[in-house]
Amino acid sequence: MSIELQYKWDKKEFLKASYAHYRRRPRSVASRAFGIVVIFLVASALLFMFERGFEPIYFIILVLAIYWFVLRWPLQPLILAQQFSKHAERDADVRWTISRKGSHLKY
Repeated sequence: MSIELQYKWDKKEFLKASYAHYRRRPRSVASRAFGIVVIFLVASALLFMFERGFEPIYFIILVLAIYWFVLRWPLQPLILAQQFSKHAERDADVRWTISRKGSHLKY
């Protein structure tokens, strides 16, 4: 008795799998706490920038905050699509067989 999965590994499936992996991955308490600390630091740096005037470190933090909260979502699929186009097994027919003897993956 064996189970066989067969599908075409194309750019659309790769982007869907990447999005599902990102949205459904388990996040630890430490990573959530780190995210809250980063948001606090960015907010305080922005407040200091408006209060004290322009300084290069505040500008760098502003650029990083704009990237992280605004540009990351539109740019991420483009970066992933570029990575997929460089992959050796792009647009391949994948056959995955799982049996008592083990699992076999064939492109």
